[in-house]
Amino acid sequence: MNVHFKSIAAAVLLSAVCVEASACSIVFLKPWQNARVVQKDDCSFINGGDQDWIQGGATLDLGNGFVGQKIDRSVNVIDCNNRTGINISGPVVGLTSCGPSIDVDEIWPLPTGLVPTAEGRLSDLAERASRRDLAVQYDVNERFKTEKRKDRFDQLCGCKLYYPDSPGAKL
Repeated sequence: MNVHFKSIAAAVLLSAVCVEASACSIVFLKPWQNARVVQKDDCSFINGGDQDWIQGGATLDLGNGFVGQKIDRSVNVIDCNNRTGINISGPVVGLTSCGPSIDVDEIWPLPTGLVPTAEGRLSDLAERASRRDLAVQYDVNERFKTEKRKDRFDQLCGCKLYYPDSPGAKL
């Protein structure tokens, strides 16, 4: 292999690593650069969190008073009947320079075994998700309370949309 070809190959490899690193590098915004959360009628949103990196898709009605929403690399499931929720993270499929690579497409929309049933509770859903080696975080209502008001999205938006008479829609 000649020296010219080796230097081109090294440059290509270095640029690929730099692109990977820059794609996940944290960019610290100044307070005046931080945008307000924009949440649409379907509950999708952009600009969540103090660095504007949290975004969510449209909320879906899961039936029986439950709603679900893909948020970045995880899924929120909210029980509108009692204003509680859990966050389920997709399975780790590899590691990158940014940390674990998570495949949320494997759990959104929720597969049959994870859809809440009429007699189901969030604790049952969390247990089934844990048995599939999925990470579960409880009490999503508390998850972003430390964020400034302009950086928080309405996690109960789906309750207001699909179950307007539920306790979850009353906050």
